[in-house]
Amino acid sequence: MPHRAVLGDHDNQLANTARLGVISEVQDDRARVKIGATETDLLPFMLRRAAEDYDWWQPSIGEQVVVLMLWGDPSQGVILGAVAQDAHRSPAAGAAWGKRFRDGTVLTYDPESHALTVAAWQSPVTVVCSSVTIKAHAATLDVPEVHCTGSVKADGDVTAGSVSLQGHVHQVQAVGAPTGKPQ
Repeated sequence: MPHRAVLGDHDNQLANTARLGVISEVQDDRARVKIGATETDLLPFMLRRAAEDYDWWQPSIGEQVVVLMLWGDPSQGVILGAVAQDAHRSPAAGAAWGKRFRDGTVLTYDPESHALTVAAWQSPVTVVCSSVTIKAHAATLDVPEVHCTGSVKADGDVTAGSVSLQGHVHQVQAVGAPTGKPQ
């Protein structure tokens, strides 16, 4: 009979090695997971990168996750990652990659149409860098174009080729005649 009891403990350890649960608390780089009636200690969550290059994203309370527990012990677990669920559908069906933030901002990439989309309707998008280049490629158009909807504002000088669009001057001809070319 003792042999059967030992086997039972071993079976329980194996059965509890990986479990589904729901995030119940998040603190910095750790989270608690509710698995049935049990709540784990604060556990680390898995990252894609964790050295000089760092990719970090806290799980959300209520998010369904998989927990790997050594010897079936909830205090020796690590949160492997989230599991898709009906309550939180994909940000863009058919897209190969996507991220949705709680404020409604969505980033998606669709390789079929080669479209990278940033939809940030509720918040501004700020790019901070030493230089920005926007280049339209004429793969499907005869003439590449950059299209802006809404107002465009510039706090610095704007040029078209070598002509300043803010500081250029025109030579005035006679009244009613067209102006000269920008200088």
